[in-house]
Amino acid sequence: MDFPTIENPGAGGSGVSNKSDGTPLKFAARQLPSCACRAGNATGKQREFDEARERKNAEKVLAAIDGFRSGSGPECKPLPSLDRLQELFTYDPATGILKWKETFGGRIEGKACGCDSQGYKRVSVDGELYLVHRLVFKLVYHRDPVGGLDHANGNRADNRLFRDDPDNSNLREATPWENSLNKCAPAGSNTGHRGISKLAGTGKFLACIGAGNIVVKLGSFNCLRCAIDARAHAFVLLIGSPANNNKGEPK
Repeated sequence: MDFPTIENPGAGGSGVSNKSDGTPLKFAARQLPSCACRAGNATGKQREFDEARERKNAEKVLAAIDGFRSGSGPECKPLPSLDRLQELFTYDPATGILKWKETFGGRIEGKACGCDSQGYKRVSVDGELYLVHRLVFKLVYHRDPVGGLDHANGNRADNRLFRDDPDNSNLREATPWENSLNKCAPAGSNTGHRGISKLAGTGKFLACIGAGNIVVKLGSFNCLRCAIDARAHAFVLLIGSPANNNKGEPK
């Protein structure tokens, strides 16, 4: 089930919007593989039904997000100066690993730095603890991130960031709302996918997504792949880039 080109997601990744004159902004949604239950054998009526549902879901998501503006969240403490970070660390964007630049005290030159904390890496700089991914952002962009940072693939320890290559980067600036949408499935999920639940009795899969402060139901599906694709389509509409794959794997 391929998704059609959808008109818009929001500029700057802050939600979906249209131009002031009502004309939708153009955006090509991610093309996904055909659904396993209909690959190559969907009837004309089935295709019409699928296309109608895609349009209806897009309308529901756009209507829910209309007028909503996600907050910037609590302020994060300022990071050390760029000069200080460049004095202390080396960074490899291909691996996302931050290393000490010299041996001093407990530091070892060339050794990856950062201790694990709920999946994130933290490191002490001049007596203050900082999240490694925020330091990485400043080393790459020479400024503090605005608000929070999202790990696109859901792996909190994967800090790959290329200044001019977002497709191969795993860090992106995000509001708390955008970040919450891209979390991996909770431990109690009965499908292993965020926003997808298996319905007792029917065996169907219900797909939902939070658009602003509203939970949008995207429909129930006979096939898990269909439900996953429907939520992925809605996520692209809202955020402007694909969701994580729940496995924390590199993109």
